[in-house]
This record gives sequence, C-alpha cells and structure tokens, in this order.
Amino acid sequence: MDKCDSIIPFSFDKNLLVNVTQKHMVSGAFTPDDLLDVAVITKQLFHYIPVYLMSGSYEAEWDASFGYDRKEHYTVYERQEVGFVNNKTVYQQVPVTKTKTVTDWHPMQGTDSGTFEDIYVYAGKMLPEDVQEFFLEDNTEYQSEEVTDFEQKYVVGCDVEPISVSENAAYENVAKASIEEIIKKGVKSHGQGDRQKDWHWSYSIDKETTTILLPIAQSVFEYKGKEYHLWVVGYDPSKMHGDNLPVDKNKLIAALLGYIPVGVAVVALLVAEHYGATPGWFAFISLLISGGYGAKRHFDMVTYSKTIRNTLLGKIQASSSSTENMPDEDKAKLVSTYTKPVLSPFADTSKDQTLLPSLSVVCALLMLMPIFISGIKSSPSEAQQSRHDNSTTRKTTPLEVQQSQLDNSAAQPSSPSAVQQSQSDNSAAQEPNDPLTDQANELIRKAQKAYNEKEYAEALAMMEQAHALLPNDQNINDNIEDIKSKM
Repeated sequence: MDKCDSIIPFSFDKNLLVNVTQKHMVSGAFTPDDLLDVAVITKQLFHYIPVYLMSGSYEAEWDASFGYDRKEHYTVYERQEVGFVNNKTVYQQVPVTKTKTVTDWHPMQGTDSGTFEDIYVYAGKMLPEDVQEFFLEDNTEYQSEEVTDFEQKYVVGCDVEPISVSENAAYENVAKASIEEIIKKGVKSHGQGDRQKDWHWSYSIDKETTTILLPIAQSVFEYKGKEYHLWVVGYDPSKMHGDNLPVDKNKLIAALLGYIPVGVAVVALLVAEHYGATPGWFAFISLLISGGYGAKRHFDMVTYSKTIRNTLLGKIQASSSSTENMPDEDKAKLVSTYTKPVLSPFADTSKDQTLLPSLSVVCALLMLMPIFISGIKSSPSEAQQSRHDNSTTRKTTPLEVQQSQLDNSAAQPSSPSAVQQSQSDNSAAQEPNDPLTDQANELIRKAQKAYNEKEYAEALAMMEQAHALLPNDQNINDNIEDIKSKM
C-alpha cells in the first residue's frame, strides 16, 4: 500500500507549537524558575504517521459449563468432652450437623455475534512505545469532519513516515488481541448460574482495513546539556505527552524541610505515650500547627514558583511575534501588567535556621506538656505495667471469689486446730483430702475458665457436677444462680 486513504490535517502552526512548548515548561511543581530563560527550543517537527484502521464484525460459537449452587446438610461425629469422673475427663462421639455448598454443573452451548470498530494499529516504526500508547490508545478521539481524503497539499513541509508494517503483521501482532478481547467479552456475556467453567469458542471475522495519516508535532528543547521531548496531538494541541521536566532539587528540599516540625511532633507523641501520658488536645494542637505549617509552606512555595514562571511566560509571549501588530504603547502596557508576585511568609526560606528549630521545639513542648504538668512519676516500664493493670481491672464474680479461696486453701495449709474447728462447724463437709472434694475443686476451676470465656452453658454444667459432689456447699449454689443470670 503506497499511500494512505485519508488524512487529518494539522490544526495549528509553529507559532502555536512554541506557545504550547513554553506552557509545558512552566507546568511542573518544582520546575526551575529559570527554565524559560535558559532552555533553548532546538527542534520543531511536524510528522504524519501511518495508521491502520480496522473495523468489522464477527460470528462465534461457544460451549461452557454453568454451575448452580445449593446447600446440603450432613452429619459427622465429633469427639467432645462430656464430663469428669474419678479425676479423668470423659469423652464421647457426638453427632454434629453441618452444611456444605454443592454445585450442580450443566453443559451449555450457543452463538454470539457483534462488531468491532476503530482498532488503531501503528504502521510505522518512528514513535517510541510510550508515545504510541499515548497517541493511539488514549487520544484517537476526533470528529468525523476532521478526516478528509488524502491530498498532497496537506503534507507540504511535513515529515511523512512511510508504511513499514504489513497489514497482516499489524493484525496478527496488535489488532487480533484487541478483537479477541471484544469477542471474549461478548461470548462470556451469555454466562448463567452462580459460576462458570470450561469456556471454549471459535469465531470468524469479516474486517475492513483502511489507512489514515494522523498528525503529531514534536518539540525538542535543551536545558543545561540535556534534551527534553514533547509530543503534541496535531488536531488537538491540548493533548500532549512529554519527558519529565527538570526538577530544582534545592526547591524540593526546601519544601520537604517544612515538614520537620511535624516529624518532631510525632516523635514527641511517641515519647509521651511511652511514659504513659495522654496528650489529648495538646497532641491535636501540636499536629495541627506543625502539619498545617508544612502543608501551607509546600503549597505556597509551589504557587509562588509557578506564578513567577507564568509571569515570565506572559512577558515572553507579550513581546513575541503574536503581538507584532499591536502598537508599541499597548505592548509596553501589556508587559508592565506582569509584575513579580509577593513572596508568602510561609514560602520565605531566609529564616529557616531560626524558624524551623523554634517551631519544632514549640510543637514538641505542646506534645510533652502532660508529662511536665503531672511530672514523671514512674519509669517507662512501670507506666506500661500500670496501663496493663488498668486495662485488665474488672469486677470480681462470686465464682472467682470461690476459686481464689480454693487456691489460697491449697497454697496455705490449715493448722490442726483450724481443721478441727472447720470439722466441728460443718459435720457434713468432706475430709480435706477427700477425692470428691478434689474432683469438685477441679470442676470449679474448669467452670471458672469457661465463665471467663463466656461459655456459660459449659460453666453451668461444670458447677452442677460440682454441686452433685458437694450438695451442701452454699458457694456452689450461689455460683449456679450467678451463671444462670448470665444466660
């Protein structure tokens, strides 16, 4: 194919490309303020690139399996603890009903048809890959009236890239994957049920391919020995793709230094918490001041820098050939309107050596204020232990009281007179070393554990077993009533 079928002519000239390039130069957040003064535009090229435009229709036959979920109940036997006899835990196989999801699969088949339109494939080799992606995938929207039949007059003075990729290679290497994705989406739209699997399909397509020349302008500028490229869509100069602009590292570092006070405030907050203090509103005020200062400083520095660059851009464009027909008096008046902006106090870095340390100290003192007010009354480890003790403090239940009594009685042996007195007070009580008493104590301990874990049914069962062993123990009766009240 020697020539393209149609073309979209450029909608702007070199003067506008200069303006677009200059606007791009001033767009960065931390772009050097002298970029417009120092940078030199070295190249301005207008290219026409060849593109295949593929459209058509497809027919597909498919088959798959569609699954429908249902719930199925089944019974299993699990080994569970049911009691405690003769100092041994008793287990039993207990039936448990469970539920599982079962999927019933059904094979299905069918057909699908649809169309695909405007599949763009680059037919040349000049553009870098990132520019191809930007230009062909993201910015191929244009009005139909912008397209016209190819005529030689449109390419005069422009670089026309020849077709260097065959139509078949363009289809196999690029367009086929896009078309198959469209077919896949159409076929799978027939999916049914809760899940699908085993998709297979075959298809045939009927496509039409045309060629079109698309305009793309290239601007190259040099700054401090390095080249920067800018690509502009030829029918819409608002769409552009360029190399990353140079960065003024000193300006970037100065903006980041503004966050030192908030960093100091965070460290002070960690220190305060380490000593058990709760800064509360002091922390809020400290973080608000330090964080607000850093963000405001950052914003004002970027705004001031952009304003300076835009002011310079305005002066350059006001004195350019675009105003050559304007009277000198009006041109001078226009230039004079572009005045240097006022530097915000937040963006002023001349006082950093005193301002940043002072603000950091103030924010740190605010964060540590609760410590200074109450005094450091404990070491870090003691403060941590105090927080732990406070977090675990809760109301003691009757069951815990009895458990504590059992533990104390086991840890501290009674004197003979005390044992004799206890026996005389309660003739129905068990002997101190009675196996039934030991078994009841073990059940009470297990009941306490279950009670703490809020397993009230299990705790009640344990206490009732203990009651069966020691029916005259009033504490056990009280605990049974307490557990019942929780259920």
